[in-house]
Amino acid sequence: MQTLIQYYNGYTGDNLFYYIQLSCKQIYNEILKYNLHRNSIDIHTGLNKSGDIQQKLDVISNSIFINNMKESNLVAGIISEENNNIIKFNEHTLRRWVIACDPLDGSSNIDCNIGIGTIFGIYHRGKFNQELSDVSLPKGDDLFISGYCIYSTVIELIISTNKVVNRFTLDTAIGEFVLSQKQVRIPSIPKQIYSVNEGNYSKWDNDITIYIDQCKFNKSYSLRYIGSMVADIHRTLLYGGIFLYPSDNKNKNGKLRLMYEAHPIAKIIETAGGKAITNNKKRLLDIIPTSIHERIPVFIGSCNDINSLNNIL
Repeated sequence: MQTLIQYYNGYTGDNLFYYIQLSCKQIYNEILKYNLHRNSIDIHTGLNKSGDIQQKLDVISNSIFINNMKESNLVAGIISEENNNIIKFNEHTLRRWVIACDPLDGSSNIDCNIGIGTIFGIYHRGKFNQELSDVSLPKGDDLFISGYCIYSTVIELIISTNKVVNRFTLDTAIGEFVLSQKQVRIPSIPKQIYSVNEGNYSKWDNDITIYIDQCKFNKSYSLRYIGSMVADIHRTLLYGGIFLYPSDNKNKNGKLRLMYEAHPIAKIIETAGGKAITNNKKRLLDIIPTSIHERIPVFIGSCNDINSLNNIL
């Protein structure tokens, strides 16, 4: 039984994976504490930079990630959904990584005990300019490592390097993430599942409604939508199908954030044998962000499903 730390020993040349998995464990502990004491906690704090409702668990999870990465002496900067600007740590010469993260994706579902998660993408420091400013940002293909942690019936870490996606499950008996599935691939014969918030149907462009109608009236397809990106993507990775979050007449540029949601997830799905695109059939990992909180329409899933959508876009 191989732990995550053992499996990736030497991969980054340091102990970065220790601080990643430590952050996920601590965030999960905060989720447990919240669920035990929810009646005595005021969960809302206001709006974050992206205009989304911010909850105390978002703030706590963000602090956990920032504090651990600072303490590691390995991370030069953090791009987070919860912070207006890039957080920089310049006091240590060994800081050679930059991390883009959504510390707690799907936190609005916390009271429903629905799967929520942490999304992260890790870049070499050299992919950014010398000042570590947002003037010049790397594209998705520049990611060195991508991953997410899903907090659900079990806690799992999905890690993507350039060649392989691996699945690790938290063994609570020993307190370690252990390898539970090597070389995860989207099934070659995927389940015919489409995942989208059909409540926005009337707001979509015509090409999206045409595609969704094709899925809806195809008796082979089933709609499955949780409303937590990590949970919906986790099912898509393991079962196949397509996840869509298109733009609409309210969110002209889409809703999901490019750097810390779309890019890391796209890297995982492509490495596992799927595809990830945005409007005009553009490959998500080719897109160069113009700002750290840029939003983008997202279509991710099995190759056959994305190809079918491409025929309409």
